[in-house]
Amino acid sequence: MAIWPNLVNPPIILCAMEVRYKSQIDFSSSILKSHDTFLQDLFPVRKENFEGNIHLPNPTEGIATAQVSSKQVGYTFMNVEKKQRLIVSNEAITFIIDDKYPGWNSFYQQCVNLYEHFESFLKGNIGRVSLRYINKLTLPQVESIETYFKIGISAQEGVITVPLTSYFIKYGLNYDEDNINANIIQSLAEREEGNFTFIFDIDVAKQVNTEVLKPIFETFLSDLRTIKNEIFFKSLTNQTLNYYETIIDD
Repeated sequence: MAIWPNLVNPPIILCAMEVRYKSQIDFSSSILKSHDTFLQDLFPVRKENFEGNIHLPNPTEGIATAQVSSKQVGYTFMNVEKKQRLIVSNEAITFIIDDKYPGWNSFYQQCVNLYEHFESFLKGNIGRVSLRYINKLTLPQVESIETYFKIGISAQEGVITVPLTSYFIKYGLNYDEDNINANIIQSLAEREEGNFTFIFDIDVAKQVNTEVLKPIFETFLSDLRTIKNEIFFKSLTNQTLNYYETIIDD
């Protein structure tokens, strides 16, 4: 098992798990009825999600031709504080925490519990499982971004002669043997009061071509986390990690 630094004050501002179906399902509230008590206990706030469509055929004199329609495509369930959301749609199930990160063990168990409750209709219809972590790092201003990131932007001498105020990098990585791909965004979002504020967004997804039972799903989550950690910790310098009170843990 890989040993990763454990950050006492992790910079995570959002974490999400998504299970995307191989093909759209005809969403029906009946899918949720058998899980209603479970969902109401965790996510007492419920909102129906609709998809709208406006069709504009060739105009006909004297006839209003615009046709407006909508259909229900799912639900959003939220906890009382509205900081945890479960979005169940005709394309995916997505669990989001945009609050203080509870730690991997807690987040992992929440994801597994949710999967277990929806496993009956998910296991044979999964096309992709993904984890996404958005980090916000506020660090003292420095002359070189390489002080904090091992991947950055560069310019030949004399090209940039004034202070850098923002930048945006997006890149992808393929882990072909594991059918996993990662999309990473790194940006300088703000520069004020002597600090840089960086956004470091890591989205790791596994393509699925087999039936997924609970033990397999648990393995998928662990594999995705390993790659997410590898990207995160290999991209940051020790100086950056020390700002978040690094200790060694597995």
